[in-house]
Amino acid sequence: MDSLRRMGWPQRLLLLALVLGLLLSVAVVVVFAARAMQQMHVRQSDEPIRPWMTIPYVARSYHVPARILYAAIGLPENSRDRRPLIALARAQNRGVNVLIAELHTAIVHSRPPYPTPVPDPTQVKP
Repeated sequence: MDSLRRMGWPQRLLLLALVLGLLLSVAVVVVFAARAMQQMHVRQSDEPIRPWMTIPYVARSYHVPARILYAAIGLPENSRDRRPLIALARAQNRGVNVLIAELHTAIVHSRPPYPTPVPDPTQVKP
């Protein structure tokens, strides 16, 4: 503290500029980190299924258990196959678009069409 008192106004001004620059830098990093996290969340939410994707990636993106997707394309539900969809389609001797269509169908059928309403306890008949 004593050295701060001995500083002249140019040194204090320089110190203030450095502190403000540091605070501004931290604020910029926080803003860009928040945007990156938001983009990452958006990216993992129902993006179109592409041939390069894997079943676990699609399952995470669409919030569906991977076992449902594996079963939909004829693989064992407990499979841990991480090949891209195009490789799976080639191994099964069928088109990748057919495989993607089957995954879409499985995703649609695994999700409820609307949230299940909570029954009103006063209107439940015994």
